[in-house]
Amino acid sequence: MVKKKKKGKTVDTWKTKRWYTIRAPKLFEEKEVGEAASSDPKLLIGRTVKTTLRAITGNIPHQNVKLVFKVTDVKGESVDTRPVGYELNRGYIQRQIRRMHAVIITLTDAVTKDGYRVRVKTLSFGHGKLRLAQRREVRRITEEYMKKLCTTTSYEKLFKELSYGKVGGEIFKLVRKIYPLSKTEVIKIKLLSTPEKK
Repeated sequence: MVKKKKKGKTVDTWKTKRWYTIRAPKLFEEKEVGEAASSDPKLLIGRTVKTTLRAITGNIPHQNVKLVFKVTDVKGESVDTRPVGYELNRGYIQRQIRRMHAVIITLTDAVTKDGYRVRVKTLSFGHGKLRLAQRREVRRITEEYMKKLCTTTSYEKLFKELSYGKVGGEIFKLVRKIYPLSKTEVIKIKLLSTPEKK
């Protein structure tokens, strides 16, 4: 006669988990951006959290700005984060491209004043056709401006200025001297590396 094995008690893992409040970095006033559940707070460190700038500011025009934060520390039931990425909504970018005849993409890799290496992607839009020489000059001016800004600005200050669209406006003022462009947008920021700890 075959004996039936006794089944062990199944443990509901959700009962062992606690909820933690995720907060935006200090540059966004540490506002609550979500919650995360974990049985061990250490497992939260390194996780990425996606939100929108609108969720932080409450402003409707900011709904097209997507932000990515990375969990760096857990204090009690609160989770600290740092900014690691920014991107404009793809639908918003595509609508802008459809309206324009000229689109100039510029990619800039640079190191901030405090040692963070970043990649910034910008788009300049125009209604007419651009000559090759004009495109090159717009890219050169954009890249020069971004590298100078990065080397003289801390990472968090840079991230905040890029997120709120201030930098795109400054680049636009410079490049429209070459060609009457309609708009310049910083569409993506990516953190490539952090400073080495000494």
